[in-house]
Amino acid sequence: MCLLIAAGPLFVRAEDFREALALMDYEEMTEKYRYDEYYQLYEHVIMETWNADDPNFIAQSRAMQALHVVLIFDMEIQNGGVAQFFWNDGSAYAALVPEMLREMGLDDVAALYESFIVENYIQMEEIDSYRERFPDMGEEFYSLHPFDEFDEAYMKLWAETNLNSRFLDYAEGHPEIYDVK
Repeated sequence: MCLLIAAGPLFVRAEDFREALALMDYEEMTEKYRYDEYYQLYEHVIMETWNADDPNFIAQSRAMQALHVVLIFDMEIQNGGVAQFFWNDGSAYAALVPEMLREMGLDDVAALYESFIVENYIQMEEIDSYRERFPDMGEEFYSLHPFDEFDEAYMKLWAETNLNSRFLDYAEGHPEIYDVK
């Protein structure tokens, strides 16, 4: 699939959404996707390096838990894809993703993720074994599931619905996230 995106006054052909985003003017993209605000929120939420089963994570407000899981999920996908998310964050986080996305009103993203999990017969308890079974995270690991297909669909949804703004809107409606316990 080839996309046409606005790049200043011109339209540019792009093969996928990551390429399309890369072709956008930096200032336009920063403003549209509220990157400065997003990174400030990300730094605040992620400054505490909890695990999903850590008592300190459990003690946080539901909104903080949701943002913590969802922002990690989002940044992993933007950085290296859902495969990297599974590899780095394991089954504890992977199992929480749909619930936390729905907590934030991101049902469309939750449905995309759940569909990927179900269609590819991914068992949450197997995710933790990926590091042992594929220590180099190489080609064999990436051939397990169509990770790139999920990543492309996610990034398309990310761009079309401006997920950064949706994350920020959720945070603005939950000032308790600034009361870290």
